[in-house]
Amino acid sequence: MAGFAVLTVSQIVTYLKSTVEEDEKLRGLYVRGEIGDYRPNFISGHVYFTLKEKDASLRCVMFRSSASRLKFEPASGMSVILRCDVTLYSRDGTCQLVVYDIQPEGLGANYLAFEQLKEKLSKEGLFAAEHKRPIPLYPKKIGVVTSRSGAALHDIEQILERRWPLGEILLYPVSVQGAESAPQIVAAIEAINRIPSVDMILLGRGGGSSDDLSVFNDERIARAVYASTIPVISAVGHETDFTICDFVADLRAPTPSAAAELCSPDGTELKYYFGSISSALTARIRAFLEREKEEKIKGNVEKLNSFTSIALLAGADLIGDGRLSLERNMAKILNDSDRVLERELTRLDGANPAKILKKGFCFAEKEDRPVRSAGELKPGDEVRLRFSDGAVGAKII
Repeated sequence: MAGFAVLTVSQIVTYLKSTVEEDEKLRGLYVRGEIGDYRPNFISGHVYFTLKEKDASLRCVMFRSSASRLKFEPASGMSVILRCDVTLYSRDGTCQLVVYDIQPEGLGANYLAFEQLKEKLSKEGLFAAEHKRPIPLYPKKIGVVTSRSGAALHDIEQILERRWPLGEILLYPVSVQGAESAPQIVAAIEAINRIPSVDMILLGRGGGSSDDLSVFNDERIARAVYASTIPVISAVGHETDFTICDFVADLRAPTPSAAAELCSPDGTELKYYFGSISSALTARIRAFLEREKEEKIKGNVEKLNSFTSIALLAGADLIGDGRLSLERNMAKILNDSDRVLERELTRLDGANPAKILKKGFCFAEKEDRPVRSAGELKPGDEVRLRFSDGAVGAKII
């Protein structure tokens, strides 16, 4: 390479950075565009987003000192005017806008469409609380509608395997991004509804930009979720992301992992709890039966002593006949007592609470007291449902 000047990457980036940042024409600019992928960092206080216009976009950063002075909360889809400087981010070698102020100019097309559809479906009652169905406490079969290759499916499978291995996953793989996604998701929801053994549907995907998640704002998906006869949990993106699907679903989870937690009981905890309840009930029943047995035997002994006294008073000349009669009476009494005792033991065994619970029944407790009537409960109350092999917490809806 003799005769040629060989530059380093750092030299080029440093030159470009100084050229851009020393150009007065690129300082104190007012730039119009639509906010996309708005991501506030709650730890540092900085705000990151892109400013879009048709097929062009610029990365933007608003540092904490400037972001703290904003009088409104920006959001993806808003049309705004920024006051900013153009800089070069050395690590990536890309231009970005350092923003000092944001003024709203109006709603962007995507955000406006979102708000309009949200208002339309809300007026039709698709978000109404009375249409929300309860999520089963112990689902046997869970329909999962998501990408086969996404991290969301891996997280869901891991959590369900750990918490509730009795639950079977029925996967309907779909595309969760792009124009073809909405018809696939609608078809998957309708197909699962034709399977009578499915207890609930988990619909969602992992995080992404607002554009990545926009398919879950599709009206066709919203109406398919509303029409589903099977309860649906929506788990789209991260905790700060909201889609139309979240509002229509029977339950919204902040992430796919959280959705798997919400739809599955802790099997280990249930096994331990119901085991301790069963042991305690068994011990009480045995103690009760022992007391009953002792009382029956004591009563029989008293009867025997009474008859023995009568026989002795009858006189020596009647000893032979009396002895024979006494023996018959004693045999009858003992037989009768055995039958009574056997009948009582059978009745007690039939009323054994542990056996009743094993038939599929449970009993409810509120604040450690039995609930004997639905009138004792109101929405928001927390109760514990006790089964033959454990207990689970529940909330009255």
